[in-house]
Amino acid sequence: MKKLRGMVLSAGLGKRLRPLTYLLAKPAVPFLGKPLLHYSLDLLSSLGIRDIAVNLHYLPHTVESALRERNENILLSREEAILGTGGCLAKLRRFFSGSTIVLSNGKIYFSDSCLEAALQEHSDKKSMVTMVLVPFRKGMPYKQVFLDDDHNILGFSRNISSEQELETISTGKTPVPFVFTGIQIIDSDVLPFIPDGYSDTVADIYPDLIRRGFQLRGHVSRGFWRECSTPGRYLQASIDAMRKASGESSGLPGGEADGIFTGDSVKIPDDTLVRDSVIWDNSRLGRSSVFEKVIIAGTTGTLPEGMRVRNAVITPRLASLSEPVPAGTEIGPDYMIWPILEPGK
Repeated sequence: MKKLRGMVLSAGLGKRLRPLTYLLAKPAVPFLGKPLLHYSLDLLSSLGIRDIAVNLHYLPHTVESALRERNENILLSREEAILGTGGCLAKLRRFFSGSTIVLSNGKIYFSDSCLEAALQEHSDKKSMVTMVLVPFRKGMPYKQVFLDDDHNILGFSRNISSEQELETISTGKTPVPFVFTGIQIIDSDVLPFIPDGYSDTVADIYPDLIRRGFQLRGHVSRGFWRECSTPGRYLQASIDAMRKASGESSGLPGGEADGIFTGDSVKIPDDTLVRDSVIWDNSRLGRSSVFEKVIIAGTTGTLPEGMRVRNAVITPRLASLSEPVPAGTEIGPDYMIWPILEPGK
């Protein structure tokens, strides 16, 4: 196998995760006590990968701050304009030359020991690309990756606009749908097929490689995977991960009980009730309050007494925003309450 190098995607604007991403870039958002991108870095490190690229664009200082305590050899790749999942690799051709690239999206939480098996399969099958997938279940709000019986990738739902087109990739059998985890293994031989500038691997590069007859494969994982693209998904992923961890260990860093995750220096009065919520560092809750399915992203001072908040994000008051706040947002003297419009979606 070629030498291994890694990359964590960290340049996106994170618009769907607002208002959290008004405060931090998405990969720097804390998830169960540490920045989201640390989970991807931990996965890469578990494979023995020390040389890792991280791309930056939106609120780059927050990503850099999240990286300060890491001890990997991290190359920061600054993008003046966002280059996409393909263009970010093209920009780093020299860094990745002659490598097997393990790329992870910086917005995921993934607990699985299968990645060594995925790497081995990638090498044994001489794949150009191996995408790590999980089974698709009806109702999942994700695009699909279609495999044949041998786990060769046939196509992607984002490139299919009709049932007739779906039939063209079926090769006489019903394609099986899976969900892409955001982790993929890429041979550096793919790099010449990626143009400079913006491109998306799934939308632009991989369909062309499949048409050319190159082997792209899916490795199906049974691991625990969640992604955090929206406040609702972030909150549900946090609750799911807490529940999973509580069944496997004595607890989580920062404190966890009754579906609550609290960061450092959090103040919750004895007569305040909190359920299924995530509370960031340095948050102070008011007395005689009830919070259910709430993300409290820090506070300025102490929140008012007697609050009743459900399905919402609470942030300090943001002085200047580039876009109007959503309908239903409550603006207080030093706080804002943002409705989670689609909990868990």
